[in-house]
Amino acid sequence: MPRSSVLASLRTRLQRFLPNRQANVAVMFAMVATPIVGLVGFTVDFMMAERDRTMINNMADGAVLAGVNVVTVNTTTPWRLQREQSLKAVQDHFNAAMSLAPNAKAKITSTTYDVKLVDGAVQVKLCYTAEQSTQIGSLMGVSKIHLSGCTEATSAPPAFVEVHVLVDASGSMGIGASTADQQLMNRRLGCAFACHTVDWMVPPGNPASVCNGSGGWNSGRASPTCAAFIGARTRFDVVKAALNDIMNEAEALQQVPRQFVFAIHKFSNYLTTVRAAHHSIPAVRNDMNHMTMDDLGAGTNLRVALEELNRQLPVAGDGKTEHSRRVFLLLMTDGVEGNVYEKRTHGPQGLRFYGNWDPDTNFTLNTPGFWHGRERSQVIDSRMCDTIKAKGVEILTLNTEYLTPPGSGDYRFQQIQRMLVPEIRRTMEDCATNPQYAYNAATPSEIETATRTMFKSIIETARLMR
Repeated sequence: MPRSSVLASLRTRLQRFLPNRQANVAVMFAMVATPIVGLVGFTVDFMMAERDRTMINNMADGAVLAGVNVVTVNTTTPWRLQREQSLKAVQDHFNAAMSLAPNAKAKITSTTYDVKLVDGAVQVKLCYTAEQSTQIGSLMGVSKIHLSGCTEATSAPPAFVEVHVLVDASGSMGIGASTADQQLMNRRLGCAFACHTVDWMVPPGNPASVCNGSGGWNSGRASPTCAAFIGARTRFDVVKAALNDIMNEAEALQQVPRQFVFAIHKFSNYLTTVRAAHHSIPAVRNDMNHMTMDDLGAGTNLRVALEELNRQLPVAGDGKTEHSRRVFLLLMTDGVEGNVYEKRTHGPQGLRFYGNWDPDTNFTLNTPGFWHGRERSQVIDSRMCDTIKAKGVEILTLNTEYLTPPGSGDYRFQQIQRMLVPEIRRTMEDCATNPQYAYNAATPSEIETATRTMFKSIIETARLMR
């Protein structure tokens, strides 16, 4: 066939093929179907991976929060133990959550945990890696999708706290701390109550010469020095020991320098600031340990003491900075006011205390109460605490319950027990910021336990929430 004829025949056949699209559809579909199916398959795989990633992230968030919440983080726990507790909490929470994860396809391949102290707050960090097998992607040569993430949480920051302690230093705090102490003081010293005004009569270098002697209630042997010499503890001694313990604890628990500051005040007919709050805990503790009961005055006028203390107390802050501290007042007293005011009198040794007294001219009558001659005993007026509360100061009270020496027939002791003691708990509760902040204690161990509980209440209440 001539060449021209061949070309003409081929041209005719091509012209008939081009308009026919039936075969083209099949070819074009075959060419694009594979990537379309692969793309859809990858989309499903990645959607499942993203679902698991979100689920794991949520579980990790819950785990780190478990490591810093108020149940796990305790301001009374030393840092080494706190780190262990937080680490265990976050690990246990994450492992338990993953074991119960519904329909999770991803498998955790590694986890790392970090627990550290940052500016006094506990910071927990959790990082993980995971793998999820693909379904469609494996047909395309991609068998796994890798996941990873990190999350962290920080506990409530440490609160800055200022604690003012107001200790009853009147004669009633010189009573023997326990029945055994009272009996020992009665037997050896002839005095179990208010043994304080003639302490100066005991020679510092030879206390036995007086303490083992004889004499009445106003002899040198009826004194705190002699009580200590014979091994008896007064209620004032027990309160000081309890305060010493909580200051030691506060010093150990500080998460940042000067997180806790203390001020020590004592009162009888007037207020004495033993050490102000801007000093270090060791300095305050040292002065507190050398604090003595009052000689001059030695009655109990809480109204005057609180009025003066209120002028010194700052307005309470939110505790977030050292200059905006939460402020607490610990009031430690037997809750009985008395109008006795010990005075200096002249004697063989010059101007000294001999147990003589006049009525306190600043004393305000309150009820219930009673007279015994010129001497007045009454329950404190809880309304005196209101002006302090108005500053945002939180008040905790410790009623060192009024103890009567065994076998005493003294009318005053009998009236105090019959008339005043039933009312004292109520007035101390009313003075406290809330009834849960009012504590009662009679024995030395109860006083020590109550004091520690008061301090624990302070540091738990002062926790800042984030």
